[in-house]
Amino acid sequence: MACRYRADEICPDLPMVAAGARAAGLETPALCGLAGLPGNADARDIRDAFGQALSEAGVGLPDQGLARRHALRRLAARLVHGDIATAGLATDDWWETEAESAEEQSFVSLIPQCGCCADPSVRVLY
Repeated sequence: MACRYRADEICPDLPMVAAGARAAGLETPALCGLAGLPGNADARDIRDAFGQALSEAGVGLPDQGLARRHALRRLAARLVHGDIATAGLATDDWWETEAESAEEQSFVSLIPQCGCCADPSVRVLY
């Protein structure tokens, strides 16, 4: 979850994750506050509370590059499972992600830089 936080992916279910952490015995004031947020809480409130909970628990944040690579891998899994279309890959600057492994480099090289590049109905003539 710290990688998702660092990559600016805020999951609306973080209050439930916090409740699970509390049930497992982790107690900090911010974690208690996060666990008590309603399901329709503002994403900024969730982000702020989660960041504070991480800090209070002594959890260090991964660097931005590592977090981005983890997000890239989640994106690849979503594509493989059919949870996202190829055009959905062009919604961010994924193609600029600094890949480390050969697999990551291969995946990044396939990511379209814009939605029209992923749309099979658009023909580009050279």
